Amino acid sequence: MNTSAPLLAVLDQLLQQEVAAYEALWRLQQEAEPYLAAPTLDPLLANLQDREHLARHLTRLEQQRADVLAQLVPLFPLLPTPLTLAQLSAQVEEPYHSHFLQHRARLRQLIEALQQSNATQTHLLTEARAFVDAALTFLARFLPAPPTYQPSGQLARPTQGRLLSGRV
Repeated sequence: MNTSAPLLAVLDQLLQQEVAAYEALWRLQQEAEPYLAAPTLDPLLANLQDREHLARHLTRLEQQRADVLAQLVPLFPLLPTPLTLAQLSAQVEEPYHSHFLQHRARLRQLIEALQQSNATQTHLLTEARAFVDAALTFLARFLPAPPTYQPSGQLARPTQGRLLSGRV
């Protein structure tokens, strides 16, 4: 039995978990888009909390994967460090060869989808903020002018001119 087989099996399991977590993160990311324009923040905040939890889980999985890869490096002396899935899959036999390539391809797809979703959400938030800023600017014209002096007699805001002494 090959000494790397148990480590390869652990790596395969970790990659399966990582793919599943990224898929869940992507689903949550898609669910968040309608919440960006919702009048209440509660659904968006709950979604963000779920995504944060998944991000922490992904960080742990990535660290575990890096640890397993570090243990595999001495077993494959011809591979460079840091070791990538593409490099490792070229050196292992079936079924790990095809599993690792599939996991790598799926992870790349999911990460690209998440990046596109992030760009879309960034654009939506920018548009929403521009709308709110325009509405506030329009409404600010109807506000009464702020008082020049405070009840204490001091200027409410400092002025640049010398005509006002700053005291009534």
